[in-house]
Amino acid sequence: MALDITDSTSVAAAARATGDVTVLIDNAGSSAGTDLLAGDLDNIRLEMDTHYFGTLSVVRGFAPQIAANGGGAILNIQSSSTSPPGRARRRSSLGPGAGRREVGSSSRSPWL
Repeated sequence: MALDITDSTSVAAAARATGDVTVLIDNAGSSAGTDLLAGDLDNIRLEMDTHYFGTLSVVRGFAPQIAANGGGAILNIQSSSTSPPGRARRRSSLGPGAGRREVGSSSRSPWL
């Protein structure tokens, strides 16, 4: 099944097309590696759309189905390149990576 997490219509169609989801694995990603101060803002938006808003959209789209099926799990996988290393901290992937971690932490629920 094709699913573009940056497209809410695609997420909704995927959620409608499935009915028995109990485990959702989100491994979507992008890596523009753009400098936050000097880089292309469209690349930075792509990373935010993919890693934060896309992840949030998928969680919101599938959580009700998972709950209706008796619970389960949502696993958001992200690259270590979205974690701040000791080097360049102005990369565009750092903010979205933190956002994806927060979506996972904030969406924990007793019914998932």
